[in-house]
Amino acid sequence: MEQVFVNLINNAIQAMDKNGDITIRLLKVENKAVVEVSDMGVGIEEAELKKIFSPFYTTKSDGTLFSLKSN
Repeated sequence: MEQVFVNLINNAIQAMDKNGDITIRLLKVENKAVVEVSDMGVGIEEAELKKIFSPFYTTKSDGTLFSLKSN
């Protein structure tokens, strides 16, 4: 889960200009924890929405980047 949050936050940072805000909210909905991450970026084009949950899908010119935390 840690890497999921790192990736979400990194993507949010990359989607905004330097003065944008990132909001992270933790909610309880019907006895379930819900985490919302939102940013002030330009958003996702309608045509891209169907693809965003495909593994390794990206619109970035340098592909997918990730970091692994070593223990």
